[in-house]
This record gives sequence, C-alpha cells and structure tokens, in this order.
Amino acid sequence: MTHEAMDRMLTEDDEAWADLTAVLDAHPDVNLHAPGSKPWNSRDTYAHLARWLEYSTGALKAALGGHPAPELDGTPDEMNDRWYAEDAGLSLEEARQWANHAYEERKRAVRNIPPSKWGGEVEKYARFDGAQHIGHHLAYIDLAHATPYPAPAAGPAPRQAPGRYQIVVEKHFEAAHYLRGYQGKCEAMHGHRYTVRVRIAATQLNDIGLAYDFGDVKLHLNRIMDRYDHTCLNDIAPFDVINPSAENIAATIYGELAEKLSAEPIKLEAVEAWETPQQGVIYRPE
Repeated sequence: MTHEAMDRMLTEDDEAWADLTAVLDAHPDVNLHAPGSKPWNSRDTYAHLARWLEYSTGALKAALGGHPAPELDGTPDEMNDRWYAEDAGLSLEEARQWANHAYEERKRAVRNIPPSKWGGEVEKYARFDGAQHIGHHLAYIDLAHATPYPAPAAGPAPRQAPGRYQIVVEKHFEAAHYLRGYQGKCEAMHGHRYTVRVRIAATQLNDIGLAYDFGDVKLHLNRIMDRYDHTCLNDIAPFDVINPSAENIAATIYGELAEKLSAEPIKLEAVEAWETPQQGVIYRPE
C-alpha cells in the first residue's frame, strides 16, 4: 500500500470514528440499539470498541512479527457478553478515554506498517477495526428510541440570540459512474470523490444551546451514503434508472434526508453534491 493510500484509509477511519463518537457523546444515557437487541448505552459501546481495538492491534503486531493472532477464549459473541459483564463498573468517561487511547494506538500501529508487509494477515488486522467496523456500529444505532436532545439543564433557561441558524454538515464518498446518452468523455465510466454538503435551517435552540446535533445529521447521512460508497452508482437504485448526475444525486439525497428529518423542528434547506472542488450542484426544492 502506498503512503497516499494509507493516508486515505486512515482519513476515512478518522471520519467514521468522529461520526460515531459524536453520536455516543450526544446520547450518553439511553439505549442506542433497536428493540430486541442487546441494550447498550454509550459507555457499553466505548468499552466494546476499546476491547476489540486492543485485540486487533495486538493481532496486527503479531502478524507483523510472523506470529499467529492471540486466541480468543470463545466466539466473538461470547467474548462480547463476557467483556460486557466485566466492564459494567466503568464510568462513561473511563470507557471513552480507554477507547480513544486504543484507537490512537491502533492508528500508530497501522501507520508504521512497512509497505513490503502489506497484505494477508497484516492487511486483515489493519482493516479489522477501521471505517467498516465503525460504520457497522453506526448502523446499529436506533435514534428513534433515544432522546433526540439532551435533558434540560438545571437552572434558568439560557438566553437565545434572536435570528435564524443554518446548520452545515459535509460528508464524502467515493464512487464510479457514467452518464447514459452523454456525448463526450463522461459517457465512459469514471470516478469521483464526491462531497455532499447539507444545509439545515432552525430558529430555536434547545436547552443547551443546540439547534440540532451535528452527530445526528451525520448518522442519517451515513445511512444514505453508505450504499453509494465504493460502488458504480449506475448499479444502485434509483441510478439504475436515472442518470447519476450531480443534479440527480443531490435531489435524491435531499428526498431521503428530508424524510428522516420530517419529525424534527428544523427544515432541510438544500443539499449540495460536488464532483470536484470546482464543480457541483446545489438542490433546493421549489
């Protein structure tokens, strides 16, 4: 793996980690999982992440030394149950610090992999707790069963500056596409690192001074964009029928995100889809 590819991978990991931890920190005292799933709160999730990050980092170092990965004393589900019980006495802050430290240790280990050793078991454990695993945790979170805003703070309500607030959140995904019927180079398959930027309007703040939590917006965006990332968009609905132009991408994401935010006291104003820093589309409904 080249240094540039390594930097891209770790950047994607950092973005996924930031998205997940933002949601965990915004909803610290609720069951984040859907009904029927194991009831985990933010502390449980942080502790779980720390355990597996430490395991995968140890396995990576073993692979680099030509040794087998440490053996687990059970299946992954059995280990999760055992660790869940063992870590029940941790505070949220202890679990958070543990997970962040384990994540940084894992990054250092991955960054120090010699290019000549990339592949096989080394690559397996280098990717083990990266963006994909972190994304799975985001997918498990069910905010419909979590309090959307933190509980009101004690004392008098803070003064709110009069005016209108615009929340802006930006995310990226990489994908290939081609434009059917286009008379030119874009008719052939090619790729972009898309930038999607959403703009949300609000006029009220909650009791801790937030119009809407950035982490919640990112969670909704991740669920929409994950099915586009590292695909050929022409194979993914609705772009198997309509062209995956920047215009259609922006309008499609707008429609899906607006539905997810429909019950919130905010308004989705626009979605932008940029193929390059110099060219993009802004979609606003009439």
